Amino acid sequence: MASHGDESLFLSLASATSLAFILLGSYRLWALRHEKIKVEPNWLVVIKPLVALLLSAILLSDLVLALSQGRTNWLDIASRSAALVASVGLVGLSIAEHKRSIRPSNLIVLYLLLSIVFDTFALTYPGFANVRSGGRSHAFLVAEAASRVAILVLESQEKTRILRSEYSNMSPEEAAGLIGSMLFWWLNGLLSRGNRSILRGSHLPPLDTELEAEGLRRKILKTWENRSTKSESILTLLNVLLRCLARPFFAATLPRLGLVIFRCSQPILIEQAVRFVQGYTKGDDASEGYWLVVAAAFVYLGQTFSHARYFHLTNRLELMTRASLTTLIYNKALNIGSHAAETGKVITIISTDVDGAVEAGRMVHEAWAKLFELVLGVVLLVRQVKWLAPLPFIIIVFCSQVSRYVAQNIRVRQKGWNMATQRRISVLSSILGSMKSVKALGVSGAIMSYIDQLREDEIKASKNVRFMNAVYNASANALGIFAPVATIVVYAAVARLQGSQLNVSTAFTTVAILALVTEPANMIMTIVPNAVATSANFERIQAYLLEPPRTDERRVTSPSSDAPRAHSTDAAVRLDGVTVVSPTTKDTLLHNVNLVLLRGSVTTCSGPVGSGKSTLAKVILGEISPSEGAVTVSSASIGYCDQQAWLPTGKVKQIVGGFSTAIDEERYNAAIRACCLEHDLAGFPEGDETVVGSRGINLSGGQRQRLALARLVYSLHDIVVLDDPFSALDGNTENTVVDNLLGPNGWFKKNNTAVFLVTNSAQHFHVADEILVLDKGRIATRGSWDELKSSVSELTKFTFAQAEKRPEPAAKIVKGKSQSTADAEEDLYRKTGDFSLYSYYLKSAGASNVFLLNICSASYSFGMFFPQYLLKWWTEGPPDKSSYYMAGYIALAVLAWVATNGSTWSTNIRIAPRSGALLHKSLLRTIFGAPLLFFTSTDVGVILNRFSQDISYVDRQLPFALITVSTQIFKMLFQLVLILNIQRWLTVCLPICAVAVYLIQRIYLRTSRQLRVLELEYQSSLYQWFLETAEGVVTIRSFGWSPAAEEKNIEALNWALRPRYTLMCVQRWLSLVLNLIVNGIAIGLIVLAVRWRGTTTGGDIGAALNLILAANATLVRLVESWASLEVSLGAIARLRNVERFTPKEDQPEEDLVTYAGWPTKGEAQVAHLDAGYSPEHQILHDVNIDIKAGQRLVICGRTGSGKSTIVAALLRLIDSTGVLKVDGQDLLRTPRSVVRQKCFITITQEPFLIPQATLRFNLDPHSVVSDQVLEEALQKVAIWPLLSSKSSDTAAADVLNSELSALPALSAGQSQLLAVARAIVRKHALAAESDYPGDDVPRPILLLDEATSSLDSETEDFIYGVLDREFVREGYTAVIVAHRLAVVLGRWRPERDRVAWVEDGRVPKVGSYEEVIELVSRK
Repeated sequence: MASHGDESLFLSLASATSLAFILLGSYRLWALRHEKIKVEPNWLVVIKPLVALLLSAILLSDLVLALSQGRTNWLDIASRSAALVASVGLVGLSIAEHKRSIRPSNLIVLYLLLSIVFDTFALTYPGFANVRSGGRSHAFLVAEAASRVAILVLESQEKTRILRSEYSNMSPEEAAGLIGSMLFWWLNGLLSRGNRSILRGSHLPPLDTELEAEGLRRKILKTWENRSTKSESILTLLNVLLRCLARPFFAATLPRLGLVIFRCSQPILIEQAVRFVQGYTKGDDASEGYWLVVAAAFVYLGQTFSHARYFHLTNRLELMTRASLTTLIYNKALNIGSHAAETGKVITIISTDVDGAVEAGRMVHEAWAKLFELVLGVVLLVRQVKWLAPLPFIIIVFCSQVSRYVAQNIRVRQKGWNMATQRRISVLSSILGSMKSVKALGVSGAIMSYIDQLREDEIKASKNVRFMNAVYNASANALGIFAPVATIVVYAAVARLQGSQLNVSTAFTTVAILALVTEPANMIMTIVPNAVATSANFERIQAYLLEPPRTDERRVTSPSSDAPRAHSTDAAVRLDGVTVVSPTTKDTLLHNVNLVLLRGSVTTCSGPVGSGKSTLAKVILGEISPSEGAVTVSSASIGYCDQQAWLPTGKVKQIVGGFSTAIDEERYNAAIRACCLEHDLAGFPEGDETVVGSRGINLSGGQRQRLALARLVYSLHDIVVLDDPFSALDGNTENTVVDNLLGPNGWFKKNNTAVFLVTNSAQHFHVADEILVLDKGRIATRGSWDELKSSVSELTKFTFAQAEKRPEPAAKIVKGKSQSTADAEEDLYRKTGDFSLYSYYLKSAGASNVFLLNICSASYSFGMFFPQYLLKWWTEGPPDKSSYYMAGYIALAVLAWVATNGSTWSTNIRIAPRSGALLHKSLLRTIFGAPLLFFTSTDVGVILNRFSQDISYVDRQLPFALITVSTQIFKMLFQLVLILNIQRWLTVCLPICAVAVYLIQRIYLRTSRQLRVLELEYQSSLYQWFLETAEGVVTIRSFGWSPAAEEKNIEALNWALRPRYTLMCVQRWLSLVLNLIVNGIAIGLIVLAVRWRGTTTGGDIGAALNLILAANATLVRLVESWASLEVSLGAIARLRNVERFTPKEDQPEEDLVTYAGWPTKGEAQVAHLDAGYSPEHQILHDVNIDIKAGQRLVICGRTGSGKSTIVAALLRLIDSTGVLKVDGQDLLRTPRSVVRQKCFITITQEPFLIPQATLRFNLDPHSVVSDQVLEEALQKVAIWPLLSSKSSDTAAADVLNSELSALPALSAGQSQLLAVARAIVRKHALAAESDYPGDDVPRPILLLDEATSSLDSETEDFIYGVLDREFVREGYTAVIVAHRLAVVLGRWRPERDRVAWVEDGRVPKVGSYEEVIELVSRK
């Protein structure tokens, strides 16, 4: 029976709740009075108040009945009166909240939940039986409870569908109420859609205001700028993040504290349950069992919801940390010095380092919480086993020493692993963007070997980290396994000596408490090495953020206001005594330069390679600050076109418009006409909607440059800097473009634009108002064209009079599904537990390794959980058998420890390295074996994502997921067997639970897989934009596009965060649902124990609750790890799909064997050749060319006419039909790698160099020739003195073994000289490799594809002289694609050399220079 005090307490709490609602509700009504109406009219606005009025009527009737019966309990009357007033207030508040709030009222829902709890208590508490029978009517209590439940259901309805249009784009989480947020009901629509159809990005819920990247960017930038620079340390960035994200960081504190308290309450609950069952007597108060059930529900449900809330808040913190760091890094990438804008480094930091750093917030919370949990566990342990409590700490101290050793050693090893990963990704990012050059040079095999070696180095570095983790796991597992064994065994031994026995309550309560002690102790020791690794991530990010920024010391003046812009002749740019000294080599790059650029004027700058032309351009742009002197500009925003045009991925029209949101059609068309792009656009598959591909790979060199010029024209800048933008254009197109832009009536003159043109061609000097000639950083000559034309050599290009002809537009290519859509469909319909996919991965892991893992996992699970059953036998068995139980208990612990170490070893040291190496090698060979078309249709970011994200999954997530799944499966099996053996009635629940778990994981898996695919897709887009920004940062800054670029990054980041956050929330939903299922079983077990007391033993209850406690975690971990494995296997599926569906460049019929020493003459025959980059886009038609041995063939034609396509066909870069032979060998039947490696020596238009590789590798990738040959080749192109200039006494081998990025920086022209040296080295390498028995050496054909377009006339003449001596005079055949013929004609042999004229993909004439001139002149 309940005491009068119990009833008074109950009535007081109910009254206080009603009064609190009245006060808070009044304040809320006052706050809502000025809010706008946010919802459309709906039936809920009528139903809600009606049901609330029904509750008021019931309460009023109850109160009137009580007063009429003459009840005098004033507290009862006060409670009823307060509830009545609260219900009336509820009506008004419900109407206001419904109309003026976007979400259900948390205040109403919370009040109703508490009221329903009080109603339930009043209806069920045994001590209130007399109250129900002789006091308040039972019918009234049921009616009140039912009314409140009905109101709660109505008030919990989300209003997303009835919100007005201005509020309809809000995140569903923001519009969710208290219950919807706690149970993640706002995800129901997404889970339903994901289960039945393919998810698209538009289906994902938007981010709420707190998570949006723009707001976080503003906060983190402000906090970073306001940091104290005087006391910077390795914790600076962490402190900045903490100040920026203090609110979300501390928001997780309260639920984490609740989780600690609820976890520590479980051993007490188990102890009370065991004592209740053991101490049963018929005379016991019934309320004791009732309170036990209430306590169980409170503890288990409290732990579940605290767990869900804590991890949800830390997930939000992680997302905000990611967004903040990403925006901070991107801002730095936009403002870093252009010399430090290394793409591979940025990608590694934004992926690997940020991924590690975002865990810092949760790590801090786990550290203090686990410490607090450990202290509470120790208090409970002392209470249970008294003086034996310090025993586990002996093991903890030992294990902490191991953890300390790991922490001291893992940082350097982790950093080494990250550096090795960064190096591999950096090299791959350099290579994948230049695959056309890689294939043309015939170095694919050598580069694959080089990347394989980088991968081996990375795996070796990873093994160092994995070994330390294995050592740590051995010590951590020893703590968790041996601490309970040692404590129980010693306690039992002492008890036996004292003549007593280990009792049930002590045994099972102690085991539960020891789990509270050892688990946090383990986690604390885990946090230490993890914190060290995370600090290394922060250190690398911070080091990047503290890199010297670009310092723009230009003085910006406003334009003169006394003259209109169109007629102003003010100085647009002024340089006064500018001197630039290299910060690294201390060489003087520019010396005392004085220059004035007037509005409407054209100034050209020429000079030999390395004379300082590009340096002067970058001084004007503000990219290089002068060491002395001053730079004044009228505008900081300057139009810029580099000699290697920067073209981000996009459509032609988007690129021309820059970052414009709306295109001015008139200005756009004018820009297209000025840059002669109409002819090209007419031939594109989709006109100006054609996607140009990564780095403009789908365009020719001339088309790329003219597209960049069109963008420049469209932008309408007052100042323009052109760094040799016409080098890849043919003569006629160049003349037209130059006249349209720079002529007397050109675009820039009309717009009064100041132009600074860097060029090596003197043929357009006549359009310049002033000409500068630089030499060794000084202005050697300056003046007008009339003053200098006698002393400057004119370098002309081949020109022609071609009738304007618009070809028929090519048939539009029917696009297939996008890569992301294909991945999504594959992941949606991929069978769960797909055996073929598991087989593919496990085959790479090794069958023996997987078998060892499963044996060890099974042994570990048996050794961990059978002791629970053994402990039941022990406590219930005879005392004389204790020694046997002790020995068995210890033996099982040893088995579990050895087995778990075996699992860790097999996974970390055997499976992970082996699978990572094999899958990476397979991916590498598949990608490098793909045709050029694959790279024109696939973004570099997508391919790079396979090598970074997917391979990272193989290295880091998959092995962990595999061992976790294996362990959890065996643990679950043993736990189920033991639980069902102890509590057989649970067999009835098993099928129901199994069906529920199956349905839940099915819904989860189908949705989570697709979310992961979307995450990878948008992550790829984000990485792609980072890559493009790092490559084009000079262009972005010069145009003044930095704010627009940040906006694009914010948009890409938001899209990348949406699937990531949604996946996090879906994972929390899964964990919550599974926890609730197991909670129901645990609470049901206690209810049955209370209801049918005496039918079970204390040992059964103790063992069952301990096992259920463990099974709860096991089930959640099993489904989560199974889902993680399935999601991670998406990476394996993508890698397998790359291997399966990537087209192969080599065809089965291409198996013709070459004879020894081929080719020995260099004679080529091209007949009836048709070729193109795809069957729908043929470029060459019926091409016929005969090339004699030792002949020099120059291929000329308009930009985009098909000149480079002929070279691509010769190199078998594109599919061709017809006849293609060299020395009688059919190239169409010869393996393509053999053709490129043996038949041709190629010098490409853009020199392909790997900055991270050594100079030796860049010159001789196959490592064939001696150091002497390498040095002589560099001497021949006059670049050796520059490369060895850092130290005069440096040995040649040291220079050759230096990374290219560590050597003095090379200009574009100097890089091309290095490419020429590589061609000379290749000639010697082929001679050394030859197995020809005669005296002749192989004579491959020399291919030059606009190889000298970026060189000045003097250097070009020097290069052709070197090539003439090294190749032509020795009888080598040379095929040269060129626009500038002056230097070539100077070495012309009329009787042997020929010119091929290309026009719209055909070759109408091959003959002498005069014959071709006559032909094109007639046209």
